[in-house]
Amino acid sequence: ADVRPYIYETLVKRVEVKKLPKDLTDISDLLRKMLDEYGRELIRMGFMSPARPMSKKYLLQIQSDLQTRLRNNERTTYVYRGMVVQSICMKILHGMLLVETQGMTPFKAYVRSLKDEMFGDSPSKSTKELIKRDEFVKAVKLASESKVEHPKISRVMGLASQMLSEHPESKVMVFAQFRDMCDLLVKKLSALENAKVEKLIGQADGGLKQREQIQLLDRFRKGEVNIVVSTSVGEEGLDVSSTDMVIFYEPVPDAIRMIQRRGRTGRKNDGEVFVMVALNTMDEAFESASAKKEERMREMLSSLNYELSRIKRNTVSRGQMTLGDFS
Repeated sequence: ADVRPYIYETLVKRVEVKKLPKDLTDISDLLRKMLDEYGRELIRMGFMSPARPMSKKYLLQIQSDLQTRLRNNERTTYVYRGMVVQSICMKILHGMLLVETQGMTPFKAYVRSLKDEMFGDSPSKSTKELIKRDEFVKAVKLASESKVEHPKISRVMGLASQMLSEHPESKVMVFAQFRDMCDLLVKKLSALENAKVEKLIGQADGGLKQREQIQLLDRFRKGEVNIVVSTSVGEEGLDVSSTDMVIFYEPVPDAIRMIQRRGRTGRKNDGEVFVMVALNTMDEAFESASAKKEERMREMLSSLNYELSRIKRNTVSRGQMTLGDFS
């Protein structure tokens, strides 16, 4: 009872985005059409099971199987074609992920990276084939002409704005997987009244050095910054002890990362965690994967606790001394 005032709850709330703008769904449909076609090719070649849905994890397994064939000197046109098709599927799947769960700006950035590769020194066969596809050309044209963004952005802005309006001293952390999305969120959130926004990203690819990360978080603690938009770097050992609200721009597939991020709130005051989920998109698949992993972890912990209790009971019943006897 004595510690109750110092224990605060972290409430997790699911924020559903029920419908995507037509431009995003049209692009997703074009990409899906290509993905289905290349998936059928992998099935015909015997590299993919028709009974198993395509996913990044499955495609990586197919890649590993094909690489094993090559190492075993099965260097046939058939296997090489399988490698190209697998790579195309990975690229399409990533494009769909960006369109469905991130928005138009990250998708456009991805298209630029593919075009940069295409006109670089050594473009891959998969990129050359993909970029020339009619469906891909149409998708890129749609994206270039569109002004829409993912509706999750406005939901994030609404939550952050309400928090700062009702509690001016509050601090908000927003997590997003992709740097392009972080940049866009910083730009959008900076337009909010009383918002002092900074970005927390890792050291790779010209990101923040560890000293700069610590300095940013120090400004956050002091209230000089009240919104931090972060990639995964915010999880690993960088203490953020007084966050009032955490917003996930997308569900985090890795259950451990989800738990680490949840720990950012509720340490010094009641905190809330909001998870953005675009319905009927890959967001729901990631959310389901995260929930299943957490459930498995809980089952393992429960089983371990039961086993430890059983061992302790058996040890005591045999009259053996335990560490507790010395305390």
